[in-house]
Amino acid sequence: MPSMRALLIEQAVRSFMRPLLSVEPVPSQLLRVQAQVERWARLLPPVRDIERRSWRRGNLQGEWLQPKSLQGSGVILYLHGGAYILGSPASHRDLTATLAKQCGRPVLALDYRLAPQARYPDWRDDALAAYTGLEEEGYPASQIVLAGDSAGGHLVLACLLQLKALQRSLPAAAVLLSPWTDMHCASASMRLLAPFDAMLDAQALRALGQYHARGHDMNEPGLSPLYADPQGLPPCLVQVSDHEILLDDALQWADRARAAGVTVETQIWPGMIHVFQLFCRWMPEAAEAVKDIAAFIKTHLPT
Repeated sequence: MPSMRALLIEQAVRSFMRPLLSVEPVPSQLLRVQAQVERWARLLPPVRDIERRSWRRGNLQGEWLQPKSLQGSGVILYLHGGAYILGSPASHRDLTATLAKQCGRPVLALDYRLAPQARYPDWRDDALAAYTGLEEEGYPASQIVLAGDSAGGHLVLACLLQLKALQRSLPAAAVLLSPWTDMHCASASMRLLAPFDAMLDAQALRALGQYHARGHDMNEPGLSPLYADPQGLPPCLVQVSDHEILLDDALQWADRARAAGVTVETQIWPGMIHVFQLFCRWMPEAAEAVKDIAAFIKTHLPT
């Protein structure tokens, strides 16, 4: 049974966020929603014992979340969610700062380009460039963990598959929070769990998939990693809720990866909203999930 805080947050998300994310995107609407999300994010008090500073490399930008107490070497490259139309380091700062604190490692939250100004594969190019930048700044692949939620989880997989195709060194591990793995949005959970999902609308998500894929084959690994060969990818942690329409996206990818020999740990959290980990300072279930993420990351980074 979800906690009282989880139920209250679910109701708030259903009342305020779901209407914003349930219509076909247009540029003016996206700008309004993004501005609202940024306003909400700025109202939150900062996570203690975390130093935040901006990061720039060429045309790329993001922010470092640096814990005052380091527990080992390595770094986490975090790719925020938002269906490639919303989100920023600011919108996910509670999660990234808490993750940095609990891992005892710095987190680089990337502010990759979004639609409608950007088109696929711009965001993948940005994430790969940030990964390369970390390597050039002294972090070998074996000391990098890729993590992301929703579209950010999709972007993690797109990056892993592209690194593999380029025969480049892969990161030590990956964390996927409710990853969007199939832009066709054709799974059974899209239909069966629609009444329970407090945030995502299957019809709007399907329209976004078509919007992002225009001019490309939607089965490309960078668009629908569910259908790509996952053999050789690093160990992955997958967290997903049994009340969200992306449940099958997460579990079907995990099954395919496991069958290909990838080490995958899957956690299904009952009754939670999509990417509930964002509320890790306010919801006990989210706090516990982030502790599990930190424990997984620390087992794959050197001490």
